[in-house]
Amino acid sequence: MNKGKVFFTGIALVFALALIMGIQGVALAQDAKLIKLHSVGEEALTGIFIDPADAYVKKDTIVVWLSGVVDNEVKIEFADGKKCKSVIAHNEDFELDQERWCYVTSFVPFASTSSLQFTDHGVYEYTVYTKSGIKAKGKIIVE
Repeated sequence: MNKGKVFFTGIALVFALALIMGIQGVALAQDAKLIKLHSVGEEALTGIFIDPADAYVKKDTIVVWLSGVVDNEVKIEFADGKKCKSVIAHNEDFELDQERWCYVTSFVPFASTSSLQFTDHGVYEYTVYTKSGIKAKGKIIVE
């Protein structure tokens, strides 16, 4: 066999393999949206600020909540748990509370995260609570 043909065949195979791997990498990549939870109040916690409060995301986006609420743990709760459970592919720290039918996290400490991947279009409202009863409302809008 001609050395030139072997060389060009090898180059073509390497190029084809790289192209296939590149396409698969793009197909498997997931979008992510970070939502930051901040403390409000200087000496004592007086509120929670959600940044952004209304998060616009594409279908299949992973939404990550990062707790920046100092000296308090927070809980994230979706009131319509049955609706949320049906459109979630992956979650970290969320469970369906069957007594109250809400989709909720355990209490999340400062500098920790919880996440959900939304697989269907819709508007998903949630509330962030502290153990002391301070709360804030947010919304995920899946376009």
